[in-house]
Amino acid sequence: MPVINDSNKLGNERSDRMPTISVIVPVYKAEAYLDRCVKSILAQTYTDFELILVDDGSPDNCPAMCDAWAEQDNRITVIHQANGGLSAARNAGIAASRGMYLCFVDSDDVIRADALSLLMEALIRKEADVVMGQLVRFTEDDEPAELMAPRNGVAVTVLSGTEILHSFFDLDRSPSRFVSACGKLFRRSLFDGIDFPVGRLFEDEFTTYRLYARSERIVLVEAPLYGYFDNYGGITRNLTVEKRCDEYDAQWVRLTFFRERNHTELYHKALLAFLQTARWDLIACRKGSEPIDIDRRKRLEGQYVEAFSLARREGILDFMTHYDYYVLAKPHAIPLWRIRRKILLWFGGKR
Repeated sequence: MPVINDSNKLGNERSDRMPTISVIVPVYKAEAYLDRCVKSILAQTYTDFELILVDDGSPDNCPAMCDAWAEQDNRITVIHQANGGLSAARNAGIAASRGMYLCFVDSDDVIRADALSLLMEALIRKEADVVMGQLVRFTEDDEPAELMAPRNGVAVTVLSGTEILHSFFDLDRSPSRFVSACGKLFRRSLFDGIDFPVGRLFEDEFTTYRLYARSERIVLVEAPLYGYFDNYGGITRNLTVEKRCDEYDAQWVRLTFFRERNHTELYHKALLAFLQTARWDLIACRKGSEPIDIDRRKRLEGQYVEAFSLARREGILDFMTHYDYYVLAKPHAIPLWRIRRKILLWFGGKR
């Protein structure tokens, strides 16, 4: 199968037949896990797919491993490009893909053998725009096939895009399942005009909510179909405050998106989520417990103060419940906040 080297021109060996699904796998420093990932995809009982391996300038043996896999299966296309990060690799895969539906798999993860079959069946039967299974975490000590073993009966739920967006803020529903782009089937047209943000961490936080906002019907398949490798050396295990600031930028863009589209309830939930999640890193910045670029710190400070002001304007803050937000956003008024708190405690009030 063809190899693409920093070019959109495909080799003559690439079939003209359009596959139903394009599975896109960004590859970078994953030589210890890549074979396991690719094997799980090629073992799918549903076979009408193409697999696009995007070598994102990996400095190890991954480029050669990708080419070797392409020699073994004509459904595989390999893209070699200069390192640009996960988002750049996914975007390159999307640009080269031909399927009606897109599926993203990280190179250290795996999918169950019947994952594409179950997802595709549910998507067709329910006429959905997006379909997703359950995500199971595993470590080096686990056998993912055992954790994802089929169970009796598979429940299927149909929700609107708006209902899924509300799940982003419902801790009882495991928001990471919905935020992550991995292990799902997306109707390709949802990505028209939408790219993953190059040069950013938390790329899914920037992206998936926009796809759900365009979706009328989303199907949840209640079966463990995607195995997420809990890599202790991975990016998400080694985040600094400065790196996590990308998450806060993503949340800021998202709450602005909801506000501009008059999704009031989602906007309120997004404001409160920002104030809740950013507070610990804001405290760390002020204590100087971690180094951070001064301009980046100022931006986080400004975002927090503005989010607090917007939340007060919307009338969604309870003084006693959200006392920490008041202290962080307006530290110069701490004496006033303390007096107010004492008075409210004395009289049993809240606001």
